[in-house]
Amino acid sequence: MFYLTAYSLTLYVSIFRLCLIAYSLIRYLLEVIIMHRSTKKVLEIITDSLTDSSTPPTLREIAKKAGFSSTWPVRYHLKKLAEEGFIKMKKNLSRSIELVSVQTGIPLLGKISAGLPIYAAENVERHIHSVVDIFGVKDMFALSVKGDSMINAGILDGDIVFVRKQPSADEGEIVAALIGEEATVKRFYKSKDGVKLVAENPNYKPILSKEAVVMGKVVGVMRKC
Repeated sequence: MFYLTAYSLTLYVSIFRLCLIAYSLIRYLLEVIIMHRSTKKVLEIITDSLTDSSTPPTLREIAKKAGFSSTWPVRYHLKKLAEEGFIKMKKNLSRSIELVSVQTGIPLLGKISAGLPIYAAENVERHIHSVVDIFGVKDMFALSVKGDSMINAGILDGDIVFVRKQPSADEGEIVAALIGEEATVKRFYKSKDGVKLVAENPNYKPILSKEAVVMGKVVGVMRKC
């Protein structure tokens, strides 16, 4: 009887701990959702102010319209928006907020011209606005996938991949790499001869190259409609 009681007590304690973990996780997720909505609200206030009067709002004006009791939350959300590339700000200057991403979106690159920065106008086909609130625009660009070399990774012909610009990647990560004037999406591995780019389709052989340049890491995919 004592054994059963002790076992039951242990079971109840374990269940209680799991409930606490679940509660903490749910609370955290709710806080993230609320913070995201608040950040989006602040961006909407800034956008409306610039649209209506061409003048950015002050911190107090944003706080009042967003329902904050102080300007501290405003500073937090402005910092987050700046880090994600939505706005630019000048320190110690009132009404210095400048919108960035709402106007530009994420550039979709076409054929890459050698010798030009990847964001050069000659390389950009159009800008994508629909996923800016997910990825931001800072150091972001997009590529249209051609072919089925990454089909086993769920990246299909005609899909658009979103890439965060960075000069290298960890082993096995999916990257956008530049070989000459052609961009390709493959898994990245280091090799003695430089870089090995591996497809997610057994019909394609790995690409070994000393000239391949990593443009960035693939962080998202938008399916072709």
